[in-house]
Amino acid sequence: MTGDKDFDATLTECFRVLGAKGADYTVGSKDRLANFRTGAEFFGISPEQVLGVYLHKHVAAVFSYIKTGGQSESEPIEGRITDVINYCLLLSKLVAEKKRAAPVTPK
Repeated sequence: MTGDKDFDATLTECFRVLGAKGADYTVGSKDRLANFRTGAEFFGISPEQVLGVYLHKHVAAVFSYIKTGGQSESEPIEGRITDVINYCLLLSKLVAEKKRAAPVTPK
């Protein structure tokens, strides 16, 4: 992949988790973003905002790990890092979809 064994191990885990959790979060559809869309509809906010709430939990845990020097983590920090990377990948998909859906305005 990248040629760096640590990066490659992290990315391999990201892909594994995306596949495993993807089935849980697609809410019975093939849409990888279904969980964010249904949450958005339910709460009256955007899919990006729903994703932001989920992402915040993991980023806060990473910051706590950094601040405390790795003390008192309820789950391994590697899992939090994987989740942050995956949420950023999912956000990039939301952004790409929004750009594709936006009407093109002449300059």
